[in-house]
Amino acid sequence: MSRPLVPGLIAEGRSDELFLAPLIQRQLRAFLTSASLKHDVELMEVEVAEIRTVADQMRVREEVERLADGCHIVFIHHDHRERSKADKLLTLECWDKTVRPVVLVPKIETEAWMLADAEAFREVRGANVNVLPTLPKAVEGVKDPKVVLRQVVVGTGMEDDDCRSSLARHVDLKKLAAVPAYRMWLDETQQALKGLGYL
Repeated sequence: MSRPLVPGLIAEGRSDELFLAPLIQRQLRAFLTSASLKHDVELMEVEVAEIRTVADQMRVREEVERLADGCHIVFIHHDHRERSKADKLLTLECWDKTVRPVVLVPKIETEAWMLADAEAFREVRGANVNVLPTLPKAVEGVKDPKVVLRQVVVGTGMEDDDCRSSLARHVDLKKLAAVPAYRMWLDETQQALKGLGYL
């Protein structure tokens, strides 16, 4: 009999959700397929919160508690300037041995993670592939990753659902794992899965 794993996500904005939800799904699947599991695990779709972390803090807290009621692992996303808000949510009473929170905070912005694998843009319809050789290698050092992203996806519509979800589906997870903030998130996610008895 398989054991379900229901992930949840509360993010800063819709554009973050478009990238992070499918990326979380892929990364969790990669964890589960590469490990010697104690049980068969049925990975469910990521449940995305109805509100965003930039909303009123009381509403955010209530939404996180709602997610915690139906999920096993809840990812709390903020950009680096708001890390303290995400960290405060770790102290809620809803966390126990059956549900764990994991803070998901890129060093600058989520868009920096989208730049980690230039080859992934070849799968984005209309992307400016001529810009790919000039993409930075150290994506966390990019001062404004949104500007760089716009240079590549000019003509695709940067807020286009297909663009961000395509990057999430095609980005090389090994290249992302070389990004320090992503690596930190991977380690914390792995610890949460171990604490829940999945790994």
